[in-house]
Amino acid sequence: MTKNQRLKQKALFALGVLTGLTALYRMYDYMMADGQLLGVFSMSVLSISSFYWVNRYQKMGKGDYTVDKLITRDQDKMTFKGIPAGGYVTEKGIELDVNRLSILGIREDYLSVIIDGNGNGYDFILAGDGQAIESHIRSLLSEKEQENITFKRIK
Repeated sequence: MTKNQRLKQKALFALGVLTGLTALYRMYDYMMADGQLLGVFSMSVLSISSFYWVNRYQKMGKGDYTVDKLITRDQDKMTFKGIPAGGYVTEKGIELDVNRLSILGIREDYLSVIIDGNGNGYDFILAGDGQAIESHIRSLLSEKEQENITFKRIK
């Protein structure tokens, strides 16, 4: 899990605790006097959704979406998968011939794969820093294959 993801997880946990306590207080206030049920409901929804996202970030950190599981190689084919960050995910991933890879753009939590040198390719959201992503990909490729691929660090 990257530093950015840990920070999001801690912030969401704090938000969940704060809104959960506010919902409990509002519920107590509602039962003791004529409070507003909408305030209790809205704080409860915020609290539950915050804890949902905390749980999701914890799953990402447990190894379900590590770089070595998302980027694999079988003979002359590499399979790239992304984490389900945008609401959709390619379950099987994209399988590409190694000789089609031309440019790999890498930054923290992101990989861009350009094929055939024509600017067309695929983007993947990954859970890992740029150095870990690049070193894993380089470990899967031979020296000769690495010479044919341009590795770009994106800011």
